[in-house]
Amino acid sequence: MRKLAESVRETADEYRQGANRPLGGYVVAMTVFAGLAGLAGLAGAVAALRGTSSRRISPYDLILMTAGTHKLARLISKDSITSPLRMPFTRIAASALTAVAGADYLQLIYAKLQQSAED
Repeated sequence: MRKLAESVRETADEYRQGANRPLGGYVVAMTVFAGLAGLAGLAGAVAALRGTSSRRISPYDLILMTAGTHKLARLISKDSITSPLRMPFTRIAASALTAVAGADYLQLIYAKLQQSAED
């Protein structure tokens, strides 16, 4: 167990690259959120077993689930609070653009190209 904790600490220090990234606080925030989401899911399951919930999914619910899934995927892939999840698999390049800035830059280039094609 001590070896695992040391390995996680070393990986976190390497990931931080001397910057102030509160990875421990992010883990606590994600744990609290996961616990609350689990309780909400449990409450929904109990309601479904008692028969007090609707079995039909409305179009509004489908749109809401679609938007929520998109937002969750974007949060996991780009937001700083989920960086502890990405820490074992990624490294931060000091001179690289952030993913969001890079996407915005690509959209800007696309808009400029489209505008020049229209002229």
